[in-house]
Amino acid sequence: MRGAGKSTFGLSLAEALSMPLIDLDDVIATLGGRDVDALLFHEGEERFRMFEEQALEQAALEKDTIIATGGGAPLNASAFSRLAETGLVVFLEQTLEVLQKRAQERPRPSLTDLEPSEEVLSLLEARTPVYERMAEITIPGDHPEPILAVTAALNAGTDVKR
Repeated sequence: MRGAGKSTFGLSLAEALSMPLIDLDDVIATLGGRDVDALLFHEGEERFRMFEEQALEQAALEKDTIIATGGGAPLNASAFSRLAETGLVVFLEQTLEVLQKRAQERPRPSLTDLEPSEEVLSLLEARTPVYERMAEITIPGDHPEPILAVTAALNAGTDVKR
């Protein structure tokens, strides 16, 4: 989900595990020739998703790398599945209230005709089942030590889904 903290969490996890990070928003921006918000605004969601699919395909070729995807990435089932086959998928779960607050603090181009707070609710309701189905590990956004939770799960080989 937008505003869940994927990029920040990905960077922290990459540092903790001494692994490189690829933020798919950066890859999409490179492919599209402008930042992701500008791509969405000027070229629309369909073209943005085309670049996102290319970025997912590229990321699926990486080894021993943390990949921070965009919130809509799991909706491209075939490309995301190829990415998921190469590594562990972590769902950083956030509450509606946190996501709505972050959406107000950092407005993004709309994906619907809804007001921002209603759009967040609509996207959350539509995407959460997909995230839950795709994720091997779910970390609550309010977890006091999300990096420790992931690294502990990796080291123990256990699943920390709730």
